Amino acid sequence: MNTKQMTVGELKARFSEVLKEVEQGRSIEVVFGRAKEPIAMVVPIPKTKKKPRELGALRHRGPVEIPADFVMSDEELFG
Repeated sequence: MNTKQMTVGELKARFSEVLKEVEQGRSIEVVFGRAKEPIAMVVPIPKTKKKPRELGALRHRGPVEIPADFVMSDEELFG
């Protein structure tokens, strides 16, 4: 694992840079106090593929397509 240690102060001062590093796969261990005790980890979220949603009771009735220009007011939807 590609881990880097950083104090709370460093993290606060360089937060945007840290997020860019995490986005590239690096983990950051956050340490606190004179003893530099580890208190947290900033780690990348694993990339996952989203599964296509199923239509439940209508799943065997064929595909459903909603046109891009479809409009429905809240009143029509909930009324």
